[in-house]
Amino acid sequence: MSVNLFKNGTLTKIAMGLKDVAATATKLATARTIDGVNFDGSAAISHYGTCSTAAATAAKAVALTGFKLITGAHIKVKFTVTNTASNPTLNVNSTGAKAIYYRGSAISAGYLAKNRTYEFVYNGTQWELVGDLNTDTKYSTMTGATASAAGKSGLVPAPAAGANGKFLRGDGTWRNAPAAVTPVNNLLATVAGSPLDAVQGKVLDDKITNVNSSLTKIDVNIGSDGKLHFVDATGADTALNFSSAKSGSFASSNGVWKTVEIGHKPKYIMVGGENLGWDIYDETVSTTTYRSSNGNMYSFETSNTFKLTDTGFEYRRTYSDSVTFYYLVS
Repeated sequence: MSVNLFKNGTLTKIAMGLKDVAATATKLATARTIDGVNFDGSAAISHYGTCSTAAATAAKAVALTGFKLITGAHIKVKFTVTNTASNPTLNVNSTGAKAIYYRGSAISAGYLAKNRTYEFVYNGTQWELVGDLNTDTKYSTMTGATASAAGKSGLVPAPAAGANGKFLRGDGTWRNAPAAVTPVNNLLATVAGSPLDAVQGKVLDDKITNVNSSLTKIDVNIGSDGKLHFVDATGADTALNFSSAKSGSFASSNGVWKTVEIGHKPKYIMVGGENLGWDIYDETVSTTTYRSSNGNMYSFETSNTFKLTDTGFEYRRTYSDSVTFYYLVS
């Protein structure tokens, strides 16, 4: 092989063997960096490495011959262990640990999965994961509740064939629906748990209306006979016998006040006896008068004869005798 060269205006022919040409092309005089890996022509280059760093260790390490950490450097890494550490970093060929980012944020734990290969590019500050990840949350089957423990959310358990008419219970099992209960269409049911038919509401309302319309207002007063009377809506007047009211007795002493306790202030009270006659007192009558058993009103000195108190009454006679009393509260 020969090459013609011009030198000082003279054409010179130089002979060169093929062996000499091949020897000069086996290696570049100056190595070049291709996507972060040096290339000088003497050997093939690779951008692939394996990471076996422990799952909980954030500093992930990868070995890659000829690697240089420059902006735009690429590497594909296969992880043999799923990363569980927060904010993991990547250190290729001891060029320095750099944060790993995905979509603008530090990549989350669990995203770098076992036996998965990912591509990264260095942007001058951190490693950016190239492409998209499957970050869908994986749910397990729900855990049913028990009498003492709450259940856990999850996927609905698959019903078995033939369970198309069943319902999912809170305990996580498929069960038949409760047996239908027929409403009772009357007011005579005696079995607990029997629902009342809606039309019976009208029946109850009519019954209540009838009872209310049958109620009679009764007026109560003291009649001219000195007895307690009540008058119904028809005008019928009925005397209330004080003997059916609450009663008591005590012995009076000549000129001595007797305090009688009944636990509350009486509204009507009749005091006396066979030898004394009967006197009727009530809170609506003047404190200086009383109604005798003959129905007439008489004057008396309260301080000398009778006093009502909040818990009973006080009584005084000018002679000693056995005294009986009857009283109504209200």
